[in-house]
Amino acid sequence: MQALLTVLQRSGAIVESEVHGSSMGDSLPPGTRIRIACREQPQYARGAIVTFLWGATPVTHRVVGSGRQRRTREYLLTRGDRSALCDPPVAVTHVLGVVTECLQHGQWLPPGQGPAQTWQRAFGRAFGEVTLEIHPTLARWVAAAASRVYNLFHHPVA
Repeated sequence: MQALLTVLQRSGAIVESEVHGSSMGDSLPPGTRIRIACREQPQYARGAIVTFLWGATPVTHRVVGSGRQRRTREYLLTRGDRSALCDPPVAVTHVLGVVTECLQHGQWLPPGQGPAQTWQRAFGRAFGEVTLEIHPTLARWVAAAASRVYNLFHHPVA
């Protein structure tokens, strides 16, 4: 899968896809057609929507931060617009590209800016950035643990 991702990144192709989950909320509701500009890029702007591979699964989420130190510069922090929690850090080598357009009411338009910043989102981003700067493996572990705790409170087992 990584070899195919690398070929697509280097091709500069525009790939069309469809959003299946609801994690991007109103910005990209389920069923929305998107265009992804495939390219190798060393940096991604905060607020950009990117598609990356999580294992073999493509995920489309918004960039909320990135590593700043030498060992962490190659990682992004992303999250769905409906979440206060960041995803585990994503290596930039796993990013297929930037979502440049989405089909809305029969027209291809730039994607929306996303939800307003809340203290929960700001805290989630800051916590993700701090743990990423300590070490990417720690940030992955913390993100996974935070997600499990969050799900215990929001999706209790009967």
